[in-house]
Amino acid sequence: MISNSSCTCAPNELNPAEHFYARGKAHIFLVLNLREFVAPASQRDFERLRGGNVFADAFSRVKPGAPFVEDADEAATVKRAREFSVFRGHLVREWMFPTFRLDPAQCDPPADPILRDAWKNFEYHIRVSRTGFLEIKLTHAIPHDARAGAERLIDLVCSLLEIGSREVAVYPIQWALGWHCANQFIKAIPQTMAIANNHNGKKATLTLQPTAVNVLELPQHDRYTILLLDTILCQGCGKRIDAATFRARDKKILGAVLEGTLVHTADNQVTFPDVDAANEIRDLSTWTNELCAFTAERCLIYYPPEKIFLPGQNLSGGPVNYAEYWKCIVRGIEHTIAARTALQILEWHTTRELDQVPDLTEKITDGNITLEDERAILRIADEVANTFNMLPRLRDALVATSAFRSSYAVNKMAYLSEILSVKEIETHIQRNVDELVIFLNHFTDAQLAAGIRRGEIAVGVLGILIAMITFFATAPSFLTDYNTFFADPLDASKLQAVQVFLVLGLLLPGTLILTSAYFLYRIYKRARVRRVRM
Repeated sequence: MISNSSCTCAPNELNPAEHFYARGKAHIFLVLNLREFVAPASQRDFERLRGGNVFADAFSRVKPGAPFVEDADEAATVKRAREFSVFRGHLVREWMFPTFRLDPAQCDPPADPILRDAWKNFEYHIRVSRTGFLEIKLTHAIPHDARAGAERLIDLVCSLLEIGSREVAVYPIQWALGWHCANQFIKAIPQTMAIANNHNGKKATLTLQPTAVNVLELPQHDRYTILLLDTILCQGCGKRIDAATFRARDKKILGAVLEGTLVHTADNQVTFPDVDAANEIRDLSTWTNELCAFTAERCLIYYPPEKIFLPGQNLSGGPVNYAEYWKCIVRGIEHTIAARTALQILEWHTTRELDQVPDLTEKITDGNITLEDERAILRIADEVANTFNMLPRLRDALVATSAFRSSYAVNKMAYLSEILSVKEIETHIQRNVDELVIFLNHFTDAQLAAGIRRGEIAVGVLGILIAMITFFATAPSFLTDYNTFFADPLDASKLQAVQVFLVLGLLLPGTLILTSAYFLYRIYKRARVRRVRM
């Protein structure tokens, strides 16, 4: 229901680009691969450990020094999410690592003048994920200037799209700021970490290091924008626009904000595009006076500045700000995005390894495996093992009913997973892994068959050696009998013995020669086949 203090302006009376203002926060959530900050000598151990219990235990205990401090508000949000039945207990215990806030007063800004100017526009939060990623959140308060009442909605979208900055910078500023924050974090934590291997218990030493990269070639794994607004004002009438009005009357503006696209007009103005109103936007909120809409790149949450009671809260403390519930949802969104990024990395790695299979299979069939091929096969086996180490946990963490408890949270996260194509990515990974396992089994069978053939050759060579030893051992006795035999006159029995001797004397050496040649040829043909330790 629209209150008396709500905007009732007719659409033809409004220019949204000029009249719509907002208050709240914009979160730019970036996911970077921690592997980018691991020394090359430690990267293989890092890949084997990430996602496992010992890795999680080690990195959940990491406490950076200045300029970072543990964020008490984020910790309180995770605690409330459990109490409000948003998160399940195992999600909090196994996935919700501490979040740290960067204190700008204790941190040098980026050296680049463009980045240094943009640095002050955000708050910076960072944490390590269980699967070995850095989750970085750049938060822009709306309005940034505390003296202002609100910020134009179109200016907010412009800043998120880095419009204006693009005129002086040809690189993604927000990614560069996130990378600078990550480097500061790596400097603030122990540079060397000894972690027990998941399988054999032996200690593996991970060496971390800040990494300088070309801002034009920044690794960009995942980015998601969350608009968390408590007020949208109409400057035409000076009243707040209710969620129901914004959802119905201003659907095109809602669609434009979610699409993240603006139009540059012929008269050098920036405005919202005319989004097709028939393109329905699914609202995941449960109340009439709130709005929660997702796309694959951003979401808009618009809620009334009210106080409410939630299941599980301590009622003696009175009602809580409705914003606290939505902070829990935001934390769930961040968890889903980070877990999806981990799936994408697995998909990319398994697809890359699968590209080598046809060539390697041909070499295995021809018996032309080289030492470099063996290393490639060993790397494929490692990749399969690493995938099995992470994939089951990611499956559990991304099933909405397993990770979240209340229906209003489950519905939102299930829809987010759907539009992020989580199920399709998981299916693709499973198909890749199945094909890699088939290849590895084929290689193992080929190596086993080669081993059997080598065993046959060894037995043949051993037989030749035994025959030769037997021959030389009996030769002296033979010569003695030979002299005795011909010392006496020949009779019929001796003549028959001579005939048998001549036959055997021709057959045995010939057989030995032919057998030796055959086995030597087999040895030559199989000499290049090596067995890979699986």
